[in-house]
Amino acid sequence: MRLHTVFVIVACLTTIQSALSWGSENETAPPKATSKLEQIIAHRGASSDRPENTLPAFRQAIKLKATAVEIDVRTSKDGELFLLHDAKLDRTTNGKGPASELTMPQLKQLDAGVWFKEEYRGERIPTLTEALEVCRGKIDVLLDLKEQGTTYAEAVAKTVREHGDPKHTIVGVRTVEQARLFRKLLPQSPQLGFIPNPDTIDAFAKAGVETIRLWPRWLVDESLVPKIKSLGLKLHLNGSTGTPQEILPLLQHNPDWLLVDDVATLMTTLKEHQHNGKISTKLEKLIDKTAGPALVPGISRPDAVTFLNRDYRMLELPEELKGQPRYLFDGGSGNQVEITFKKPAVIFAAFEYNNTGAWSFPQGRSPVDHGWQLLSKNAYRGSSNDRQKDKPHFASIYFCEFKAGQKLSGLPPWWVCLAITDLDSATQIPGFKAGTSGQIHFPPTFSYEAEAT
Repeated sequence: MRLHTVFVIVACLTTIQSALSWGSENETAPPKATSKLEQIIAHRGASSDRPENTLPAFRQAIKLKATAVEIDVRTSKDGELFLLHDAKLDRTTNGKGPASELTMPQLKQLDAGVWFKEEYRGERIPTLTEALEVCRGKIDVLLDLKEQGTTYAEAVAKTVREHGDPKHTIVGVRTVEQARLFRKLLPQSPQLGFIPNPDTIDAFAKAGVETIRLWPRWLVDESLVPKIKSLGLKLHLNGSTGTPQEILPLLQHNPDWLLVDDVATLMTTLKEHQHNGKISTKLEKLIDKTAGPALVPGISRPDAVTFLNRDYRMLELPEELKGQPRYLFDGGSGNQVEITFKKPAVIFAAFEYNNTGAWSFPQGRSPVDHGWQLLSKNAYRGSSNDRQKDKPHFASIYFCEFKAGQKLSGLPPWWVCLAITDLDSATQIPGFKAGTSGQIHFPPTFSYEAEAT
């Protein structure tokens, strides 16, 4: 493989827990940092910026400094290899019906760009030869093989040898037989296993496949990633948007390769989180273990994401909280978060999340009822409900002090972690008073009415 720049990204290593399985038996060490991506793969080229599977999409991926492009390879009626994801022409060209029923000259008459934007009118379906020549020496190529069989495989391998670079061509294989065949045809080319299900990992590994793709939905099985690593294989994960909400949960699994449509957004996300290693280290010094949903280290600042599963952003917060370390988690899962401290620490948080100003604690209780103290009234504003009756809506900020060995738990589903600091740092924040707060737990209230519903 080409020696690429290694992207160092902060990634939480905590495993995502089911809402039904969190608890003391699932406690882990605090989320750590540093995951290294060897490959950033542009899905069908830079397909959020240019028409997919076209030469402009590949050139844009090169410009954005992706390390590879993924392309879909099919055979025309007259035996030419061309690029198209769908079996039919309808979605991405002005043609109709199965693409394989047309000859290459007929395919070249179709418009493969205007569906995306008017400015790409006239773009043509590229041949595999054209794509390889554009990419050779500039970016790796991942072949998504849309067909099976020896004749097809031999044609692909011949084109790669003549117009591409086998060492920098990754063969995406869907069967063990296909993997063995391409190992003979292109022995220098690394292989990515598009496995049909996790039960086939061992078989693909025995066939010599070096990297395995897992679908994000499979990651709920916590045994799969360790199994891949134990076999000496690399892990490939698929994204799409490249946003922090999508990428941060994927990074916690330490993928070696990551594929996305929006390369530019991914690069911004990675750059934004490169410095979070120091933040993670600060949190590790304070925290003994965590349980519940995935927790990802971050910092508080305007435009920072508030939750992993929502596109909500911080808009306004006090200067003294900007740049402070914090944890992100899925919105709605805050009641599952458990953090046990090994050193005295203080958490700063906002609990009013809706446009009525109501508390997010049950039974109308306030944060003060739970042992939290007011730091600053109407001082935090987020994008989720940033206005109330046509006026800016602000939530108050509260703090709670924890001693070594104490555990944060029992908070409402919706709350925003604004900062986690040591006691000395907290004393530098205006409004904080040591010794005035401490979490109070209320026993759960059982309701037959609720049970009936």
